[in-house]
Amino acid sequence: MTVLEAFEPGHRRGSSHGSARIFRWAYRDPLYVRLASQARQLWSQLAAETGRDPVVTTGAVDYGPALPGQMYGNLTAAGVPAELLTAAAAAERWPGMSFGAGPVLFHRDGGVLDPELAMSAMHDSATAPAGRRSGTDHRPCGSSRGSGTRWCTRPAGPGAPRR
Repeated sequence: MTVLEAFEPGHRRGSSHGSARIFRWAYRDPLYVRLASQARQLWSQLAAETGRDPVVTTGAVDYGPALPGQMYGNLTAAGVPAELLTAAAAAERWPGMSFGAGPVLFHRDGGVLDPELAMSAMHDSATAPAGRRSGTDHRPCGSSRGSGTRWCTRPAGPGAPRR
């Protein structure tokens, strides 16, 4: 495992601080649904290794102009359990929420990720004797799309080369 973060773990300007990030499955692009599935498998693997699961499954609701019908199709095509409800059915199920007139998407496997718990668990896993490593102070240097998306990083500390 390699963990890269722009700042030290938990830095308020980094992605690893705080107690909550949305873990969602519903996307308009099927690629992101597949990536969410892979991510959840890896979070589960980390939980099995460390005894700490950073994902709390709460279910998730999407509605409005985000094309719930298209996202529902992407989820069901990927085998992710989902329900497409009328606004009236959703209002009955979740009183006190106003959904407008369009459809409402519910996917039970959505939830919340605790980034501080995740970083702690990843650190413990990375420092376990298995040839794993951890690093901080990296910046993304680009991406390319072809058969998938690839990311590279470069050191960002003082004296690091700038491109």
